[in-house]
Amino acid sequence: MKKERIRLEEQLGKFDFLRPLPSQSNFVLCALSGGVKALELQEFLRSKAVLVRCYASPSKPSILDDFIRFSCGRPSDTDKLILALSEFKCCENSFLPAIRSLYRKPSSTIVLFDMDGVLADVSKSYRQCIVSTCLEFGVKVSQQDVQIAKDQGNANNDWELTRHLIEEKGGRRVSINDVIVKFQKLYESLRHTETLMCPKEVLNELSKSGTLGIVTGRPRDEALYFLKMHNITDFFSTIVCMEDTRLPKPDPSPILKALTFLSFRDDQRVLYIGDTPDDMIASTRADCSIIPVGFGNSVQALYRSGACRVIDSFDELFDLAGVSRSAAASLEAGRFGRCERKTRETTIIAEVDIDGSGESQVSTGIGFLDHMISALSKHSRINISLKCDGDLHVDDHHSVEDCALTLGEALNNALGARRGIRRFGSALAPLDEALCRSVVDISGRPHCTASLELQRERVGTLSTEMVPHFFESLATALKATIHIDVLRGVNEHHKIEAAFKSFALALRESLSESQFKDVPSTKGTL
Repeated sequence: MKKERIRLEEQLGKFDFLRPLPSQSNFVLCALSGGVKALELQEFLRSKAVLVRCYASPSKPSILDDFIRFSCGRPSDTDKLILALSEFKCCENSFLPAIRSLYRKPSSTIVLFDMDGVLADVSKSYRQCIVSTCLEFGVKVSQQDVQIAKDQGNANNDWELTRHLIEEKGGRRVSINDVIVKFQKLYESLRHTETLMCPKEVLNELSKSGTLGIVTGRPRDEALYFLKMHNITDFFSTIVCMEDTRLPKPDPSPILKALTFLSFRDDQRVLYIGDTPDDMIASTRADCSIIPVGFGNSVQALYRSGACRVIDSFDELFDLAGVSRSAAASLEAGRFGRCERKTRETTIIAEVDIDGSGESQVSTGIGFLDHMISALSKHSRINISLKCDGDLHVDDHHSVEDCALTLGEALNNALGARRGIRRFGSALAPLDEALCRSVVDISGRPHCTASLELQRERVGTLSTEMVPHFFESLATALKATIHIDVLRGVNEHHKIEAAFKSFALALRESLSESQFKDVPSTKGTL
């Protein structure tokens, strides 16, 4: 409701006969000007099936005679109001063609995505590089400073934005080449942290119903690296990158080039999904009938820059694109995930197929850990491929922790929106004298309590203190709540193996298909 009120205020303010007053309620009160009478406007809107509140009375004058009240409703209600108001004054504001195109039946749909902040979570990569590069030049900036600069616009190029922040806050000139060298060195070590924000099953189904493309300010090799890392390259018919256009967003040329590559026709519906004002401005400048769709928390900045909608769930794209989504899409699309992780201590590649048969290829350099992850794969029926090259000459800490993080991230990528799953799972697993209980909640809330009662220092070459830490790291990356309790046991090998097997069985149950196809959270969102 708050999000739609922001949009309503922004759109009403574009009509010269309305002056919206600031509101913290579920409506916007507007002062009328230009000779427009409240009763006259109310009757006109009623003829268009739009009901608004008017306080004017022919028999009883009031201080509210020249005001009219618009209640917040659904986005479609706001659209209907805006179109009716445009007819009242016969005006042609720039935002009207995009709204009208939402209500035309298209021959087909094109959905263009920005990459950073829409497809890719760059909070730990590009955004962190801006902060860290500034610090390399002796200038301290925060993530909030970066967001403020992005919301102000003309900040599509992160290299230029970094230089701007250094010069603005540090008070000295720096070479863009020096900035790029330091920035890219940092980014190379952080790009593996980028996670996929738009669920893979959403991309899969949208690509079946229309054409997908990417318009990004990234260099091409960095864009392709991300697409390959998450195995989503084949969903997109074109990718326009930094090298393809002379001018970056907010100039419309990158979007126009993508539409040219896709042979755009006037009878097609086009959505452009972005997270910054530059994205919205570029979209409206490219073609007034393109539907600019904002994504993220900068709701006011996005609406003020021309967004027709601001969404916080990618499921909303199906309605905007004018396509239907099948109930079991998330399971039909397949649940595959991949993650690469590279640090100074480890290099790891993990791939999973949640709906597999329990096949595994595991090579961590720690024999007993390989045995346990293979058991996890077999009893959960998740196909797991995991290869780690770590600093075992130091100890096993980095390898165990990073293997768990990488495996958890691959599983998280495979789950996407977590739609249509049972969510909860629990299991008991014995191994000779040992008995372990595991309870799992795949809810998006990371937490782990692992009580294994281990006494020996090592089993094989695996430090026993790293076993609970493995599950803790896995829970963090998988965004799951995990409780593991060894109820009885003497042999350390047996207790650990019972823990992995009971966890595998509980995980398998939590990931299984439910009779419902919604997102299984009482909060409505994960």
